[in-house]
Formats: sequence, structure tokens, C-alpha cells
Amino acid sequence: MFSTKYRYLFIALLGTYSYLNIKFTEGDTLVTVPVTEIAFLGLLIFFVLFIWEGNRLFEFFILRNIETTLGRKLIYQFGISLIIVGLISIPAAYILVSLFPGSEFSTLIRIILGFTFRINLFLHCINAIVSFNQALHKSRLESEKLKKETSEAQFEALKNQINPHFLFNSFNALGTLIETDPKVASNFLDQLSYVYRYLLKSRGEKITSLQDEMAFIDAYLFLLRTRFWENLSIDVSVENTKDYFLPPATIQMLIENAIKHNEISKSHPLRIEIKMNGENIEVSNNVNPKNVKEESSLIGLENIRNRYILLGSEPPTISSTEEKFAVTIPLFKE
Repeated sequence: MFSTKYRYLFIALLGTYSYLNIKFTEGDTLVTVPVTEIAFLGLLIFFVLFIWEGNRLFEFFILRNIETTLGRKLIYQFGISLIIVGLISIPAAYILVSLFPGSEFSTLIRIILGFTFRINLFLHCINAIVSFNQALHKSRLESEKLKKETSEAQFEALKNQINPHFLFNSFNALGTLIETDPKVASNFLDQLSYVYRYLLKSRGEKITSLQDEMAFIDAYLFLLRTRFWENLSIDVSVENTKDYFLPPATIQMLIENAIKHNEISKSHPLRIEIKMNGENIEVSNNVNPKNVKEESSLIGLENIRNRYILLGSEPPTISSTEEKFAVTIPLFKE
């Protein structure tokens, strides 16, 4: 507070306030020397100036180099300020006594010390409030920065979970196709390359356009249909894709989640529906639980939920019955 660029304005205002306070409350009983009104006002501003500047110089040259807590710094500064008050008040009393020989030094020094100690206490109360507010503001900024950095790190970790699970299944299918149908394997590899380029491109992005996401999904669905043929039916009904955004590969992960937890066979085909519902995308599937459930790797729905939370959005909603499982994900507007 003492180093504020408006300190001289505050000093003048505080000196004027002190003058008016004395005149309208205690009147002439506080003044034992025959000075004019202007001289009395100047004397009060002089005391405020030297008390303020003494504290500022101590704060600037000494206190800022002391490594300790804010509370201790304030105590040290107040203790030194008492010495500063004494160094200002005693010479001032001697000067006034020499200028006005009829004045009593003991009475005058008590009056001056009473005023200077009071104004010094007032200044340090304000300084403590300002200092703690600044410390609180700084702490909040650091907390927000740490929270943001933590969220960024968590978001990157969540995005990095997408690729291994997806690529593992795709390479297994590609290996089988190379042996059974090389031409289809070539097309499969082209689509896989497109999908992987998309994943790499969106790696540094928190959100992507729904248009780009659906182009990626088209390539991804080609890979799935090649893997499962007629055992997997996927119906896509998504329009107006230019105006909306979502976290990259969200729909792909929901499709992969459905495939992971349900049987896909000729006798038990899996039907997946992707449709737009207002400003949401709904991905649903019929329920054909596998006889042998795969061990959960905590990569599916929890990943998507956490990414939406880290983006400051409401998480997806889940609807589950014996016949149908559906996840509704919010879309972002540009």
C-alpha cells in the first residue's frame, strides 16, 4: 500500500481529514501553539507525509528482502514504524518549542505523539487489509493456474487413452484381411490411415467440428463393417454438422464401447443408431451381453464423462434398459 502511485494524493487527503476531525471534534484544545489554520493543516500533512514515506522506504529497501510470512512482515513493519514515529515526533516537538518559547515541551510531545501514533495505527490497519487482499488475490490466481494446468494434463492423459485400444482391434482385423482378401485389406488400410491421421490431427485439440468428426466416423464405420460384415448394423442420421462441436473421437469411443460389451454374431447382430436430437448426439444400441465379459480398462464412458467435465460442460447422460443402451452427448455451439 505504501508504494502506491497515488500516495501523495492519499497523504494530502488524510492530512486534510485529520485537520477537519481535530477542528470539529476537539477544536483548539489540541493545539497549544499559536499557529495559523494553514500552518496547522501543513503541519498535519507534514506528519502524515513523513510517517507514510518512512514506512514506504523501510518496506522497499529492507522488508521486501526478508523471507518470511506476510503476518510476520506486517508485525516487523509496525514495530519499525513506532521508531519512525518517535524519530519524527521528538524533533518536531523541539522545533515547535524553539519557535514558540511559551510552549511546554512535555505537553507538546504528548500531543504530537498521540496524533502520530494514531495516524500510524490507522495507516497500518489499512495496509494490513490491502496486503491480505492482495495475497488472497494472488493465491486465487495461483490456484486457478494450477487447476488449469492440472486440467490440461488430465485432458491430455484422457485423449492419449483413445488410440491404443482402437488400433489394437484394427490391426488384428487388418492382419486377418491380408491373408483372406488383399484387395479389401488395401481399402481397409487406406481408411485406417485416414482415421489415424484424424486422431493425430485432433490430438492437440480439445474440441473438433461435428462435420470433421462425422467424416472420421464414416471412415471408422468402414473399418467396422469390414470386420463384422452383416453382423453389425449402423444407422447414421446426423445433419447440420457445420454449426456444432464436440470432443474428438467421442462418437467413436461410444461405438467402440457398444462393440466391447455386446456379442456380435449372426444369431445376435448388434444394431447401433447414431442420431441428432436437438443440440445433442445420441448413440444407442440393442443389448446383447457377452457370455464372458471383458475386464473394464476404465477407458470408455468414464473417459468421455471426464473430458466433458474438464471442458466445463454437463456430462453425457446414460439411459439403460434390458433391451437398449443409449448415451446422449451435448454438442457445443461455435
